[in-house]
Amino acid sequence: MDKFKFVLIVGFLSCAYSTIIIKDMTVPQSISLNSSVDHADFDCNYEAVNESDIEVKWFFNGNVEQVYQWLPGYNTTGYGMNSLRDKLDIEYKVTNDSDTEYRGFRIKHIGRELTGNYTCKVSSETNEAYDTRQMVIYTPVQSGLDLVLLSNDALVICMANGISPMPEVHFSLQSENGTKIDLTETVEMDDDNDGYYNITATHNFASYNHTLKGPTKFLCNVSIPGTSYFLTKEIIHVGSTASIIQISASLSILLLSLLLMLD
Repeated sequence: MDKFKFVLIVGFLSCAYSTIIIKDMTVPQSISLNSSVDHADFDCNYEAVNESDIEVKWFFNGNVEQVYQWLPGYNTTGYGMNSLRDKLDIEYKVTNDSDTEYRGFRIKHIGRELTGNYTCKVSSETNEAYDTRQMVIYTPVQSGLDLVLLSNDALVICMANGISPMPEVHFSLQSENGTKIDLTETVEMDDDNDGYYNITATHNFASYNHTLKGPTKFLCNVSIPGTSYFLTKEIIHVGSTASIIQISASLSILLLSLLLMLD
């Protein structure tokens, strides 16, 4: 094959090859409403090879609700739609390159209603690519975590109020030698009209209370899925030793009374 034909073939293949790739996508994983963060930045870093008429679209919780659109090459900014219509900073640019500057956006005002999955879809007449990330806007426990031990009832109770979205609660036990065991719990959870959850979790250890020798640590862990938020509290149970001492003392008094009666 001569050099001229080779160049023609390579040139033809280069023109024929086209693709769209999303190289990276930036969506805040989680934001606490108790933090100083008052905005959220989104970015969809894509590469389009031999493509024209590119459209950049963002969707919220699936492909039904489109919340953002930008058409590169038309010298216009992107614009918010539906639930993001009035929430975007129209001055915000992802980059200073006119070919990529509005591929993402900034949400100015953060609220719990923005929790969900965000999908970036980049498409042309022939190809498309998309990717999805989750963002969780959360409120930590408002009144702290309370852990109560009712030794006589062999019951441990964990309570928290004013948390959002729905948390997870788990009990665990750590013995005096450091062994840690996950426990089962009964969880009651209700939400108020504002979407905040109040939780009460209980664990009954009557079935194995007699096996707890020495100090035993009960732990209550509260977390919010999709975030790094984690709250824990612990309380010490002295174990069955105290009960044995109490029983022994009672038996001693009883035996002494019997001896006095025999005299």
